[in-house]
Amino acid sequence: MTKAEIKSLRCSLWQDPVFRNKVLAGMRNAKYDASERRRFAKACSLRMKRRWQDPEYSSKMGHMTSLALKGRPKNKISVRKQRASLRRRWRIDKKFRTRMLGIIGRCQRQRPNRPEKLMMYMLDSLQLKYIFQSPLFGFVPDFILESRKIVIEVDGLYWHSLPRARVRDKRKDLIFHRAGYTVLRFTDEEIMHHIDDVRCTLELI
Repeated sequence: MTKAEIKSLRCSLWQDPVFRNKVLAGMRNAKYDASERRRFAKACSLRMKRRWQDPEYSSKMGHMTSLALKGRPKNKISVRKQRASLRRRWRIDKKFRTRMLGIIGRCQRQRPNRPEKLMMYMLDSLQLKYIFQSPLFGFVPDFILESRKIVIEVDGLYWHSLPRARVRDKRKDLIFHRAGYTVLRFTDEEIMHHIDDVRCTLELI
């Protein structure tokens, strides 16, 4: 019998309700004794031992295991140490901070949200050249108008109304002002529901 004939026979048998109920009942009531389970486990372990004796297989699995465990902390204490070392390096090493901000900016540039897309369309329609989410003085602002020394931030109304976010935004604005940049902040609600007012503000730039 060919494979197609065997498959059609199985399908026809399974469509028979009596046969199907017997098979399901047998699967539910199937009980394996301890000796059978031990024999099966022994056969599996012998099979794995034979596979690990193959030098090509063992080297491949060892390489995959080392890659999976590379840099992975072993316990909670090592996780805390790793986080503390990263924070310390972030504060001290300027090159590391710039490189990480560049990675964050590239990741964010791939997925602008809807208010940011609307802001892009408005800036393009007003023929204002901008840089989207690029590192600047240790932060990643949403839009930088380098020729006019202007930074535009699109803030989520909920997240940026939290006390911690307000403190961070004030610190960010202060750093930008000291560097000679003007900061314009628009909430997502303003862009989504009062886009004409936002456009009028941008036209005055």
